[in-house]
Amino acid sequence: MKKQLITLLIISGLSGLAQAKNRHQREQFHEKLFTQLDLSQEQKQKLKEIKKSQKGEVKELKKQMKTQRKELNTALSGESSDINLLQMKEKIIELHKQIKMKKFNKMLAIRKILSPAQRKTFFELKRKMRKNKKHHREQ
Repeated sequence: MKKQLITLLIISGLSGLAQAKNRHQREQFHEKLFTQLDLSQEQKQKLKEIKKSQKGEVKELKKQMKTQRKELNTALSGESSDINLLQMKEKIIELHKQIKMKKFNKMLAIRKILSPAQRKTFFELKRKMRKNKKHHREQ
């Protein structure tokens, strides 16, 4: 029992470290972004507003999706009908789609406030970040 508790504490701690690392990487990306894009104060403010406005919405959708996934996993091992399981999966897919659309709409809003040169730099930085993220996952 003690070993299990210690293992759980270690796993929880590692998970927290990974989340902190991801948060730190995002913060570094935003700092680099602001610097390299040479944003005006007005653009910086608009970017912060865009981020803030959608953060809560996406967070709530992710929370709902997590709950739905747990319910589906429980139902899979139970006596639920195939139709019920498919409906549960469709709810998860719909929530995922809503999250993706919110993120895309956020990208469109960001795109509107950037100049053509800033857009080019912005998307190059995003592409590099995605490439680095993919590279770290493969290791």
